[in-house]
Amino acid sequence: MIRLLVEVSRRQGAALVVVTHDANVARWCDRTVQVRDGRLAGAQAETDAGAETEAGAEAKAGYRR
Repeated sequence: MIRLLVEVSRRQGAALVVVTHDANVARWCDRTVQVRDGRLAGAQAETDAGAETEAGAEAKAGYRR
């Protein structure tokens, strides 16, 4: 389902906001923002995300390449 949502949002040039506790879902996003106790705790763009897990890299490779 996340693949479909990401694909549609990119085709339409629209933002997709996803709220999740699942790291595998978050890996599909170009940018993540962490919130703790109602406050911004951190943000990370895809370009500075560092090493990915193998599962996340495989999931992204299937869609992005």
